[in-house]
Amino acid sequence: QNLTSISWALARLPKSGERLWPMLIEPAASLANSFSAQQLANVSWALARAGHCQTLVWEALAAEASRKLTQAAPAELSMTLWAFAHAGTSTSGKAPAVFLAGAQETLRKLPEFTSTSLANIAWAFAKHGFESSESTSTSAAMLFSKIQVRAGDIMPYFSGWEVSTVSWAFVAMQVIDEVFFTRLAARACVCIMTLQNASTMAWA
Repeated sequence: QNLTSISWALARLPKSGERLWPMLIEPAASLANSFSAQQLANVSWALARAGHCQTLVWEALAAEASRKLTQAAPAELSMTLWAFAHAGTSTSGKAPAVFLAGAQETLRKLPEFTSTSLANIAWAFAKHGFESSESTSTSAAMLFSKIQVRAGDIMPYFSGWEVSTVSWAFVAMQVIDEVFFTRLAARACVCIMTLQNASTMAWA
């Protein structure tokens, strides 16, 4: 618990805390099998946000995440997948298993997703380049069609960042529905958007 709390707090500090990370990364790898789903989410998020992508620790986290995502709440699920997508190639060959498990849990828990968690997880799948697997019934098209339904249900709550992030994710995955994008555009017109949000939305 102390390790996860310190990692989460340290990731939010300026770079002056950089010298402390080496003392946390090795224990994180060795203790990963004792982490709860919430602790996995916090440590993964902290490491990714701080830019620490050593393969060894991500392999350990991936092995546990693949097994424990069934216990994760939607916010924890989206944090974990966001972290693995952000870390990218540093997660080695174990990331596809994490995303397959994550896709199945996303479909199961979609009615519980908030707008922020939904935007984060859509971004994560798109950034990772989630693909269908012959070993499961979860296809990328089906996953994003279900995310689209949930997004439609809660779109009145979308912020400018959430609108732009979801728009980017759907275009990146080449899942483009004219009616859905018309609704996203309408929501964007009444949101407060940063220049970055507007640029992302215009690209999409």
